Amino acid sequence: MYVITLSAIPSRFERLQPVLEALVGQNAPADRVILYIPKRYRRFPDYDGSLPQVPRGVEIRQTDEDYGPASKVLHAIKDFRDEPETDILFCDDDCIYLPDWSERFLKARQKHPDNALCTSGWNLPFFDLAGDPYAPRPRAISTHRYFNPGYTIRKLGTMLRTGRTKLGRHEKPWRNQYLRSGYVDVVEGVGGVMVQPRFFSDEVFDIPKVLWAVDDVWLSGCAMKNGHSGWAISHGARYLHTQQRHVDALNQAVIDDANRYEANRQCALYMKRVHGIWGGVQAGDENLDVA
Repeated sequence: MYVITLSAIPSRFERLQPVLEALVGQNAPADRVILYIPKRYRRFPDYDGSLPQVPRGVEIRQTDEDYGPASKVLHAIKDFRDEPETDILFCDDDCIYLPDWSERFLKARQKHPDNALCTSGWNLPFFDLAGDPYAPRPRAISTHRYFNPGYTIRKLGTMLRTGRTKLGRHEKPWRNQYLRSGYVDVVEGVGGVMVQPRFFSDEVFDIPKVLWAVDDVWLSGCAMKNGHSGWAISHGARYLHTQQRHVDALNQAVIDDANRYEANRQCALYMKRVHGIWGGVQAGDENLDVA
């Protein structure tokens, strides 16, 4: 069984319909598509409790707990604890996922039953931290930022259709991040991530205060410490950003006096120090305590 899950914030409810329709319309239909909506939001204390309109095939589940961006998967992990090998494909509320998106994850799952699968991710040096010299191999190989023929053709096609000579960020077509599949340190939710409840222990729900807004590093670390490393799928980035990505975007927010980069880095350091993953704390790393 596999399910697709996501969460959303109130300021994006009105434009959520196309995102949900794309999830219901996957070539490989999910057994369930679940939208998790907390009864109260930490970031939006004035939320009035209203719910978004959803297409047929989407189930809304209201939750007592707001886990921040990790709500899209943590509630599903709880819901499917009794079916530990259920594949949970979680994603963002500001992307249109193309019809063959989920198929690529399901095919990769057959070859990689014990990995957290993604189409976008990071390695520790991205956060100015030392990487693990004994990290699993092979590593995923990134596509060249400026030499990507497929992306260039799609971008030119978009420019011709729109009559534009320059595209805004939300108008650009999808771009594959990886030329070759392989291991990554951190799986990134934007392109979708597939996990199973058995990958996580109960600690995943106890997010330290300053870290609750950075789900990618937290979830990756919690899976990895249990032996489930991130695996990036090459040519799997089958999604388009919508204008919603700029509405109350977490990557632009400062929460608990930390911007997104700082919170991600603190989370990685926490995992290094507490669980010894990603090579543990090494020379050049800051040994930071997170309350």
